[in-house]
Amino acid sequence: MQRLKEYHAKLVLFPRRRNAKRGGAKPHPEEASAEERAKVSQLHGVVLPIKKAAQGPQWGTIPADASKKSAYVVLRNARADARLVGRRIVRQKRIAEKKAAKAAKKE
Repeated sequence: MQRLKEYHAKLVLFPRRRNAKRGGAKPHPEEASAEERAKVSQLHGVVLPIKKAAQGPQWGTIPADASKKSAYVVLRNARADARLVGRRIVRQKRIAEKKAAKAAKKE
């Protein structure tokens, strides 16, 4: 996007009809004036060179404990944990209620 803005800033917009009367219409606001048009010359070669992107990720060694784990299994377990969080909370509440009932019954 930055390159497009830079190109647009350098662009010189010539009028569509050089000598025609516009019938009272105003010229386009981005149209170049006569002085700007006199200074313009044709560019040859690369107009706006493409700048190189930043370097990509750096490669490194994988720790021994990470290489033993399966990425698929880790992701599958995380997805299951997110899906079952509500059921597990309900189950824990039921277990706590049963323990409380047993404790009350013993007394």
